[in-house]
Amino acid sequence: QGFSNSLYPGPPMIWMSKRWVQSGKNPAIASAFGKAGDLQYHTAPAFLSGFEYSAEDNPDQLWSLRYFNDYEMGHVAHFPKTLLSWVPTRVLFTMIPLLKGGLGAEFPVGLSFSTKEDIAKAIAYNGGNAAYDQYYWENVIGPLPDMGKGMPAATEATPMVPGGAPSAVMER
Repeated sequence: QGFSNSLYPGPPMIWMSKRWVQSGKNPAIASAFGKAGDLQYHTAPAFLSGFEYSAEDNPDQLWSLRYFNDYEMGHVAHFPKTLLSWVPTRVLFTMIPLLKGGLGAEFPVGLSFSTKEDIAKAIAYNGGNAAYDQYYWENVIGPLPDMGKGMPAATEATPMVPGGAPSAVMER
């Protein structure tokens, strides 16, 4: 129902990485990512996009992209530090074991684009985020992405039903 920049006024956070996957496990991690994404769709409203695909130059590497337009409702909500969410359990038991090195997995490419403040919060939230090369919007040549450009303004929030689910089924 449109876009209201008053809900998420800051510039987006974009995280990209190229990760090592256990040999022959790219199809399995893609399936696991899809299931985690289904959960994140409902728990992280400002997690606008995420996808993973096999690297063309190495079938044992995976490109990963995460696109958030708010730190709390996107970045934090996509992987909450709580046992009250199925997201961490799903990722820890179905995706992490498929990465070469598991929790200690290294990746040859790690890039993040955000504000200095959001990057600092992301690293404080999870020290592993420091492994990404940090790029700040203040230092990027050109205008900041405008996620609301050309979108009609939202006049009201989507009504929710008890339990926090949207009242209507939403298509991706």
